[in-house]
Amino acid sequence: MASTIAFTVDNALTVGGEHKLKKALADFDFSAQRRLGRTRVLVRAGPALGLMGTLIPLAPALTGLANGNTATLAHNLRLAFSVTVVGLLIGAVAFGISLSRDRMYGQDLSDLEYLAAVLNDPRPSAVLEEPEPATTT
Repeated sequence: MASTIAFTVDNALTVGGEHKLKKALADFDFSAQRRLGRTRVLVRAGPALGLMGTLIPLAPALTGLANGNTATLAHNLRLAFSVTVVGLLIGAVAFGISLSRDRMYGQDLSDLEYLAAVLNDPRPSAVLEEPEPATTT
């Protein structure tokens, strides 16, 4: 964000500056979406891997049940459910991180858009002036 702010300040009110600022904001948004994509993959992949980790040990567990080997059954069921919990935990933590980052990047982009609009206005004093309070009669 700091480099985008510096670029915005340097290019405000220059020839073609408005287009450069739009491009810089789009690049910032693209990099934020790319970083969000990493945790969004974990949101989906964690539970999917947990499900696969549940189903794979079930075959030996059912074989152990068919053969009357309860030790094998118990071991494989314990493994299956442990992997499920780990997969769901990965998905839940990644979802929380993704939500937090999404809000943070959304606020940063909003702030950058506001800064670009204020700096690109040829009459910045008009934007920064406080409105006069309304009088009631």
